Amino acid sequence: MSSLRLWTYQSREFAGSLTPHTRILPVWAPVIPSVRLAYEWMSSKLSCQTGLDMNAPPFWAWYRCDDVYEAAMSLLSEKQLEDGILQINLLAPRDLTLLSCYESWNKFVDVVIDLGRIPNPENDWMEMFDLNNLSSSLNTQAVLPYIETDWILSIESFDVHRKNRP
Repeated sequence: MSSLRLWTYQSREFAGSLTPHTRILPVWAPVIPSVRLAYEWMSSKLSCQTGLDMNAPPFWAWYRCDDVYEAAMSLLSEKQLEDGILQINLLAPRDLTLLSCYESWNKFVDVVIDLGRIPNPENDWMEMFDLNNLSSSLNTQAVLPYIETDWILSIESFDVHRKNRP
């Protein structure tokens, strides 16, 4: 089985709850209502890829990112930044990972927020998953149905005050 190196940003609280050889399932609670429809749509696409029943939002991670600092700053709330963020480096199974273009995803989310529904035709948005587009994208996100603690390679403190990160 092939694997992908990914990283995700999570709270210190999240890391404090990790125990060896466990599966962490995402929950809807932190998802803001205005983006929930878009997250449900992404969950359905992940379900189609993996064959798993997705009753929760996926975990978001990065496969490739042009500016890690800017990405973290734009995705995390002030409270999360104040409380401290960890970068969790993973080696996740490829067959449980759905890659997509981050820029296309953001456009999709904006349209869903503006319309209050998933746009028709939905197929117009499937290009975000096209591997040819992803090879030229500087920012490729990954979604996972869950995280196994055995996939974790390392956990690092993410310094929000240090702009030039590797």
